Amino acid sequence: GASATVSTLRVGYKGNQPGDVAAYIESGATMATVHQFGGVVSCEAALTTVNVMSSSWRHLGKTVGSITTLNIYPGGKFYNNSKLTTITTLIVWPGGEYHA
Repeated sequence: GASATVSTLRVGYKGNQPGDVAAYIESGATMATVHQFGGVVSCEAALTTVNVMSSSWRHLGKTVGSITTLNIYPGGKFYNNSKLTTITTLIVWPGGEYHA
């Protein structure tokens, strides 16, 4: 598998907020902070801070992908498809969605 270290990742969009970007973060990635403003993110990695501002995030279940702080803002949707994920702090703002 591949590996990468990124301190801050910003996932945006150009014209179609939910459909311009499809990002996949593999289990070998190390990331401190991810800001999602658009697109669809699928992730298997452990992350420190995730801010889902809009669109949808799918946390996959193949590996242990813990998240220290998860903020889901209005218009953001987080789908936790993993029984192996530990989320230390979860904040769902009005209009945000968390699906276990």
